[in-house]
Amino acid sequence: MAIMAVGAYGPKSASGGVSDNQQITLVATTSQTVVVGVRQIIGITISGATSGDTNGTVGAHIRFGLTSTPSAVATDFFLPAGQPPVYFDLGEEFDRVAFFSAGTPVVNVMRMNRAV
Repeated sequence: MAIMAVGAYGPKSASGGVSDNQQITLVATTSQTVVVGVRQIIGITISGATSGDTNGTVGAHIRFGLTSTPSAVATDFFLPAGQPPVYFDLGEEFDRVAFFSAGTPVVNVMRMNRAV
C-alpha cells in the first residue's frame, strides 16, 4: 500500500464519482468498515464531527485489512477532519478499511483512477 500524491487522480466512474463514493457516519467508539476491493486507489475525506477524539482533534483513526474485517482503534493512524483528501493505493495487500472515532464524523471513501 502506498500513500499517493495529491492531484494525480480522478473519479473512477464517468458519473463524476457519485457511484464510487461510500459514505458512513461513524458511531462513537465503534469501528466501522468499508469494503472497496483489491487493486483500488481510494481517496478519504472526513468531515461533519463537532466533538473531538481522544487526542482532542476531530477526525478518525484508520486500519486496513484483507478478507477479514479489521477493527480500528484509537491508537491507529489518525486522519483529521476538514483536510484535503488523502489517497491510498491498496494494491494486493488490502481490500477494506476500518474507521474509529470517539465522535461521530462523516467519512467518505471514493474509488479513484490514476490521471492520464
